[in-house]
Amino acid sequence: MNGHSSLKYVGEAYLGVRRHLEPLLAELGSETAFKIYVLLGGLVLLGLSIGAAFRMMRDLKDLKRSAFEHRFPGPKPGDPAKVEARRKKVEDFRAAKWRKLSGSFTGLVVFGFAVPSVCLYFGAAWYSWFDPHVPAFVAEGGAYLSNPDAWLLSVFVLDQFTHGAFMDIAEVFDLGWGEIRNNPANPVFSGAVLLYRSFIASFAVVAFFFIRRSLAILWDLYREPARGAVQAQGA
Repeated sequence: MNGHSSLKYVGEAYLGVRRHLEPLLAELGSETAFKIYVLLGGLVLLGLSIGAAFRMMRDLKDLKRSAFEHRFPGPKPGDPAKVEARRKKVEDFRAAKWRKLSGSFTGLVVFGFAVPSVCLYFGAAWYSWFDPHVPAFVAEGGAYLSNPDAWLLSVFVLDQFTHGAFMDIAEVFDLGWGEIRNNPANPVFSGAVLLYRSFIASFAVVAFFFIRRSLAILWDLYREPARGAVQAQGA
């Protein structure tokens, strides 16, 4: 009798919990919830990418000529074999520095430029699914557009990239690549485009100065090969 009562109590408790959880489970599996999952996943991916790009940026922005000078303690060696060994160490040291910097620059391009651009592309492509009420785009003739094709979206992302990377140059000279632009009446999508441009502009400045400094250092090392020999011989 007691066993039957216990089973009945457990069954009633299960049915009660199920009745309370069914609405919650239905909400968790709804289209709105799925939109939230996709949005959060995209934001997490973008955040991780931007964070990695900032770490790469720190490695690149402090590039100096002195970072490629390798000094040895003690007196200068007189043995030509030792001098040659030190010169080889200097060359290996500089090569390792360039490999590290090249890896950081590649990471900046991938995480600072490519991943945000891909996120902007898919965010723009799926925006009408997230918000079917306010169009995200305006065509050249002023008509609103919600679902542009892949080509228009690709050119739109390229246009936003050039506006971000070259800052006000495109605005001043009215340089545009695409036939569509963001709808100013849509503050959410327009704000995302502005944020994208800001990140691209920040990373582009660092990339530009890194390339400039790298070329200057390479030219300096090319013009003064004797400096490496002096450094290889000792401090």
